[in-house]
Amino acid sequence: MKSYLIKNKQGLSIIEVLVATGIMAILMAGFASMMLNQNKETRAVAEILSAQDLMKSMIGSLAKGDVCYYILSTKTFNANQVVAGNPQIIDIGNQPIYSSMAASGTPGPVLIKKGDKASAYTSSLEVESIQFEITSGTITGPQGNFQGRWIVNFDGSKSVRRLKPLSVTAVITANTTVPATAGTISCLGSGGSMGSGDENFLTKWATDTEIKQSVIYEDPVNQRIGIGTTTPSSHLAVSGVLSSGKLQVMDVVVENTACTPNGLVASDATGLLLSCQSAFWKKATGSGGGFFSGPYGGFSNNGYGACAKANPNTSGCSCPPGTTAYPVGSTICGPSCGIMAGSITSVTSTCDL
Repeated sequence: MKSYLIKNKQGLSIIEVLVATGIMAILMAGFASMMLNQNKETRAVAEILSAQDLMKSMIGSLAKGDVCYYILSTKTFNANQVVAGNPQIIDIGNQPIYSSMAASGTPGPVLIKKGDKASAYTSSLEVESIQFEITSGTITGPQGNFQGRWIVNFDGSKSVRRLKPLSVTAVITANTTVPATAGTISCLGSGGSMGSGDENFLTKWATDTEIKQSVIYEDPVNQRIGIGTTTPSSHLAVSGVLSSGKLQVMDVVVENTACTPNGLVASDATGLLLSCQSAFWKKATGSGGGFFSGPYGGFSNNGYGACAKANPNTSGCSCPPGTTAYPVGSTICGPSCGIMAGSITSVTSTCDL
């Protein structure tokens, strides 16, 4: 019995042709799968870049606070239920986040809204929802300060991979007269902190997230600082007693030269305290003016404890009731003063609250 091997014109048998065709099909399928995976990874990278681009744009848009306030001003939340682990969610629905606000209060171009693609980098990363989550806060009378964050959720069914929601922090002040329907009255953007106080007072951190008014006042017209006073008459004015472990008087003046205004304190080249009395620099222990010219007066004791100069308000070496004596100067005996050199011959004190 004879057998025949059928060959084509190139000298290949049917079996060889079928094997070659199968190998080509496998290679083409592998190449197609590789291209598909590569395209998928390219889309995934584009989605990540889109999310980052949107995050950057949102931080810029919400930083000033006017866009945040425009969106939240018509929304309410239950301030009583804002506790750790139980955030209050404000879903803004189809309300857009705008890129900016005009000076007139008119919103600018739409940055993003529900159903939009995250950015021009992608055709698959779509915004599923936008919410404002209030995580913590404190209520003080009719107002409260609250920490929160803007959250943008993406539609995982349309993206290559599920991405974490975007989160941009913010701080709001709300009207809590009726806590169950608290409404936003002001807003600060990423990293912001809020508080209340009077104009021109410096602020201080009352808590980790709350700012309050300090006792330091800045006079913006005369560029002066007041502590306990809103009418500072010099570069630094303190209402009340100023205590210090050591006080160095920097200005050096010459005794009996002119000065203004009365009550200034300086020192001579040797460090002896002088005060401006009747328009001239005089020793602090001199008669009249100086440390005795304040509303509560002052006095001097000699080295033996006797009264050398009485307080004009008490007619003795004492202070009026409710005030305290503060030593401000002393005189040291020289070689020819008649007693032991280096001994204190007088101590001057001024009276104040």
